[in-house]
Amino acid sequence: MLGLVGKKIGMSRIYDKDGAVVPVTLIQLYECCVSGVNALEDKDYINVVLSYDKPRKAERDLNKSILGIYKKKNLEPYSKMATVRMSKDKTFNIGDILKADLLKDVILVDVVGISKGKGFAGGMKRWNFHGLEASHGVSVSHRSIGSTGHRMSPSKVFKNKKMPGHMGDEQTTIKNLKVVDVDPTDNIICVKGAIPGFKGRDVLVKAAKRR
Repeated sequence: MLGLVGKKIGMSRIYDKDGAVVPVTLIQLYECCVSGVNALEDKDYINVVLSYDKPRKAERDLNKSILGIYKKKNLEPYSKMATVRMSKDKTFNIGDILKADLLKDVILVDVVGISKGKGFAGGMKRWNFHGLEASHGVSVSHRSIGSTGHRMSPSKVFKNKKMPGHMGDEQTTIKNLKVVDVDPTDNIICVKGAIPGFKGRDVLVKAAKRR
C-alpha cells in the first residue's frame, strides 16, 4: 500500500505502441513531507501523515496551533495534511520528502477525489430514470419520477429512495486505473481514463488494493 496527494491538471491523449489512442488524466503530485508515522502492531500497514502545499506566508495563512506542530518537529509549515496507509515494508522518517518516484513500480492505482457538484438534479439526470411517455395523455410530467410510496400500508416513502436532490460534490473512488507513465522530473503521473473532480482539485492516488 502506497499513496501520494496530487492535483488534477487536466486530460489529454497519447498513442500506445500499436497506434491506438489512449485517453489519460495528468496528475501533478505534491512534494509530500512525512510529518507523522503511526505504526499499528495488529495491522499490516502504517498510517503516514503527509503534509503538502506550502503556504505563501505561513504566519498569515496558518494559525498558531498548526505552526506549533511544525515548529516542534523542526519542519517547514504546510497548508494541508492527509493520512495515508503505507506498507510496513517501507521505512518512513519524519521529514522525508515523497515524490512521484514512489509510484514508479505501481501498475494500477485507485484515485480518490471529490466529484463535480451538479446542484439540484431531477431523477432522470441523477439516477438515469426513464421518465414517462412522451405521447398523448401525459401532461407536463414527462420527466417526473412517478410513484414513490404506498397507499394505506405502510403509507410512507422509505429512506434512501432514489429521488431528485443534490447531485455530485461527494467523495468518489475510481479503482484500478492503469498507470501509463510517471515523470519523476516534473513529478507528474499519467493514468488511463477519467478521475473525479475539476481541474485543480486535490486527489489521493493510491496503489490499487484489489486487482
